[in-house]
Amino acid sequence: MNAQPDSRVAVVLGTRPELVKLAEPIRLLGPAAWVIHTGQHYDDTLSGNFLDELGLPEPEYLTGVGGQPRAVQVAAALAALDDHGSRPSDRAP
Repeated sequence: MNAQPDSRVAVVLGTRPELVKLAEPIRLLGPAAWVIHTGQHYDDTLSGNFLDELGLPEPEYLTGVGGQPRAVQVAAALAALDDHGSRPSDRAP
């Protein structure tokens, strides 16, 4: 089952606890998982090492989200997701 899936499931995460909680669903989805990291926990200590340790694929990163107050992060992540998902090339498998 190495072929590209007919559809993809966006799995949006941004914090270390989310990486841990969503690791198994991401593995179960296999190539259908489209992992998008909002950058809330944006350094190797908070996310990068966990990606490797949990055996997760390298996510696509949204820029301009991390390092801001929580409400600003949420607003920036939603705006970036809206833009990211509106590009046809990003929706295709």
